[in-house]
Amino acid sequence: MNQIRQIRESQGISQKELARRANICQGLLCNLEKDRLKPWPSAIKKIAKVLKVKPDELIDEKKEVTAEVVEAPAVTNQQTTNGGDSTHGNCL
Repeated sequence: MNQIRQIRESQGISQKELARRANICQGLLCNLEKDRLKPWPSAIKKIAKVLKVKPDELIDEKKEVTAEVVEAPAVTNQQTTNGGDSTHGNCL
């Protein structure tokens, strides 16, 4: 999924902004960019629309994702009200 990051950065769009415009969780976008998840078709379509590319351009079919999906900890109200979601801080 590093194509997402490459295209996003080439267009000068932050991860946070792309997630907002695509209406997906920034943590999902981060995990897709780092190949931690298999591509979610619905998310890939939304991201492609924002980046103005075809969904196929975002998927590296040669690379197989082998990492297990681990459920992220729940976000508390305090985290959402102050804008801090520390569970994905290392993804930016």
